[in-house]
Amino acid sequence: MFLEDVIEITQIMSITIVVSTITSIYSSKFFGKEISRYNFITTICGASTSVIGVLILGQIYGIYGVAVAFVLSNVSICLCLTVCDKIYYKKRQLD
Repeated sequence: MFLEDVIEITQIMSITIVVSTITSIYSSKFFGKEISRYNFITTICGASTSVIGVLILGQIYGIYGVAVAFVLSNVSICLCLTVCDKIYYKKRQLD
């Protein structure tokens, strides 16, 4: 029973590999341009998503909910960085 749970949780959390790769590309892009405020904003977004997800999903679904909250946190960071990238390039085009 324990091994099956570990395998399922690992499968859920493995989705994060692709998302964190995209996140690190965007983060490196902003750090390279010395614009750290976007990374700060997205880190706060991810942390708040993680805390809320663990509190809500953890109580409802247990350890599976915590694994899903981890994935959702990384996805929210990636989405925020993508939106910040679009905003940054729109600002540059207007200038």
